Amino acid sequence: MDFTNKRKEQNKVQSLGDRYRSGLLKTGMDPKKIVKGAKYIDCLNRPWGRGDVCGILAGAGVGKTTFVLNMFKEILENNIDSDEVCVFVSLEMTEAEIAEKWFKLVGDSPISDRLYVIENYDENQKAKALNTNGIKLEMLKLRETLGVGILSWALDHLHIININNAMDYNATCDEIKQISVEMNSFCFLLSQTTKGKGAGDVPVPKDGCYGCSKYEWNCSYIISIFQPLMKIQSKAPDMPVLAWQYAKIRFKNRKDKVKEAMNYLLVYDFDSESLRELSRDEKSKFGLLYEEVLILRQNEEKFKTFQFDLSEHIKGKDGKTIRLDRIVGGTKPESLDDEL
Repeated sequence: MDFTNKRKEQNKVQSLGDRYRSGLLKTGMDPKKIVKGAKYIDCLNRPWGRGDVCGILAGAGVGKTTFVLNMFKEILENNIDSDEVCVFVSLEMTEAEIAEKWFKLVGDSPISDRLYVIENYDENQKAKALNTNGIKLEMLKLRETLGVGILSWALDHLHIININNAMDYNATCDEIKQISVEMNSFCFLLSQTTKGKGAGDVPVPKDGCYGCSKYEWNCSYIISIFQPLMKIQSKAPDMPVLAWQYAKIRFKNRKDKVKEAMNYLLVYDFDSESLRELSRDEKSKFGLLYEEVLILRQNEEKFKTFQFDLSEHIKGKDGKTIRLDRIVGGTKPESLDDEL
């Protein structure tokens, strides 16, 4: 008799190999966990998934809230066959302020009935000083009342959450990850950085979250957003661009359409607060404008390595798609080989 296997069976102990071969453990993304996000951001070989945390990292006033509301719009529209909801936990802005931005973005759309706001203020506008436990209880109440799951949620932002003056957000990051897993929900965790990490016109590195090393560890993705034309925006008011990059991708793949640490561009519409990809003409215009920015930075050598992918995919007469490579603003970084 194989006593080792008998003991393992009695004590319900299984190796990784045992679980994999028995079918109890599967690798790769479970289709039931996929969250269909914005196609221009959620475009990696491994899609966004429930239980994952996506950090949104930027300086103050760059557009983190607007960016996440655009992501919620896309998620709700792309998962129209689901009754599940999105939840915006706003520790800084009031529900009315979030509503003002949201309805500029979507109008009186039916998807608004699937967006809920948990704010940090009571009916008398007194701060509740919410902590992670309070946030979790509010989300549980929503889930139980509605009888549906929470597809995605956002916390705006990490450095306002009540941690009783501990000045250490590492334990809070662990708790936010745990909430996301327990709620089976995709989380956007917004965070600010120090002024030393950038004034908003350069990408914040993945370790740029103020006072919290576990932000980088617990996030499956970190998206850094910035405004690259900030220095010359007054000269180009018709080119309000928001740049973004995956500062961290936990599950990289050679087939990913975008690469870690490469910068990409979106156009921001002031009237609707919507984001969209650039047209060919807008890409050309940005290339010229960014050259002006580089001239302004000629004595700041460290900034000259920032670059932007203005490449395009074009269908030929034979129906095949070809890629026209164009990088501006620096030398091409070492990266995984492109595969169409």
